[in-house]
Amino acid sequence: GLTAAERDRYSRQILFPGIGDDGQERLLQGTVALAGCGALGCFHADALARAGIGRLIIVDRDYVEASNLQRQFLFEQRDAENSMPKAAAASSAIERINPAVKVTAHVADITAANIEDLLEGTDVLLDGTDINDQADFTPGSAAGVVLGVETLREFSVLTNTFSAEYGRKAGGIINAVTKSGTNELHGNAFYFHRTDNFDARN
Repeated sequence: GLTAAERDRYSRQILFPGIGDDGQERLLQGTVALAGCGALGCFHADALARAGIGRLIIVDRDYVEASNLQRQFLFEQRDAENSMPKAAAASSAIERINPAVKVTAHVADITAANIEDLLEGTDVLLDGTDINDQADFTPGSAAGVVLGVETLREFSVLTNTFSAEYGRKAGGIINAVTKSGTNELHGNAFYFHRTDNFDARN
């Protein structure tokens, strides 16, 4: 069961009917892997640490730069000055937020060759990667493969603070749920296509 300290720390979310004592215990025993620790990944890591996830695996090949500090809020000035690996800097930040969380940091890409080793014991994999680094590049995924329409089951679009109209920025992050089999597509693909190809040009 939960200790007195755990019950006190997580008391507000334990009140939610969908969580309760049982849900909190599952969180404390769970392992989440995070592919990418940029703006989206920092948010995921911070929220999971505060919620009391038991173990967090962070995989990111990149290093902290000054331009990251405006939006990647796990990182500090000294991380950029020392060119710290994002995975290592995030691990240090999470330790200060919640020392009970066990963090495994990997400065690496996730590839077909290493994915089983990096993600061993993972209950959930969260994709915190950007859809692309520059305009006009084909969207990819945490697994490093191009996603075609036939692979998608659902997706959601998270808009950021940069308009697609200026600087040829992507204008958002797409989280996709893949599948195999038919070419069936769920969600608002038509509306995304319409907005992306027509409305944005008005």
